[in-house]
Amino acid sequence: MVWQALLSVRSLVLPPTEDAETWIKFSSLCRKSGRISQARSTLTKLLQFDPESTPETVRYHGDPQVILAYLKYQWSLGENHRRKEAFTRLKDLAMDLSRTPVLQQSMQSGIPGCSIMPLAASVYFKLGTWQWALSPGLDDDCIQEILNAFRNATHCAAEWAKAWHKWALFNTAVKSHYTLRGFSNIAGQFVVSAVTGYFHSIACGAHAKGVDDSLQDILRLLTLWFNDGSTTEVQLALQKGFSLVNINTWLVVLPQIIARIHSNNRAVRELIQSLLVRIGQSHPQARMYPLLVACKSISSLRKQATQEVVDKVRQHSGVLVDEAQLVSTELIRMAILWHEMWMRH
Repeated sequence: MVWQALLSVRSLVLPPTEDAETWIKFSSLCRKSGRISQARSTLTKLLQFDPESTPETVRYHGDPQVILAYLKYQWSLGENHRRKEAFTRLKDLAMDLSRTPVLQQSMQSGIPGCSIMPLAASVYFKLGTWQWALSPGLDDDCIQEILNAFRNATHCAAEWAKAWHKWALFNTAVKSHYTLRGFSNIAGQFVVSAVTGYFHSIACGAHAKGVDDSLQDILRLLTLWFNDGSTTEVQLALQKGFSLVNINTWLVVLPQIIARIHSNNRAVRELIQSLLVRIGQSHPQARMYPLLVACKSISSLRKQATQEVVDKVRQHSGVLVDEAQLVSTELIRMAILWHEMWMRH
């Protein structure tokens, strides 16, 4: 392994304990490639003690990022009792970090100004993820603890798309959990948080890795919008979220949006029309033909809703609309048969 050879030379100049971040990365590569024993020996060397010989009642002491790396290794072993122990010790680590004065000040002020914040975000993120995995049957107390963990992760790393994605995903799961049990009123409380989380995940993900990788979050957001977008709270969350993401985000799901333009819910329908008008201001050519097809729908509601959008686009791109209508009409005229034309008229 190239890493091993490079680190062997590097350790001649810099002891592993003073270069923990590099060695943690190496142990992570070992763990993910199946070299479990090498990952363990690397982390044990950094900790300067053997965690397996430490009683469960005794807390680990050392560099928090090294302890977190060892707990990830312990969780990756897959054994149930090891995972439970890793989760318990992770809660201890989170408690220790939460008592740090600098972290407390940053959490209260909402300003991520200390170097420990990314580490704390990773700890809270894993805390919520592991508790979710260990709790297939969610109860109210468990739900609240997981929500607190993911909320803290987003507070510690407000630009971390992964944390926002998990926050939104869990809120969606909790909504489904209560909906299936007939508690629709309780389920509705988690929709706004899920919507907000998806918007932040999409916005942060677009900066980090491109819009295409956020497609699943966009589709989940659309599902919440179309199914639960009738309440005032959700509408406000959607309107606020639209300002967070680039307008190009919606180009990949334009067919899905246009397909719901005739929604029976007036609030949802008006918000869809508003978004389509905004897209039309930046990319009128991207959605003229789908809209013109929808204008010829047999559904009067769909036809009317689409025509309203086309009329608004015509105000700033009149020539483009006229040209698109001409091409659409000519294509239909060339493709339609005489008896079909007779039936149509």
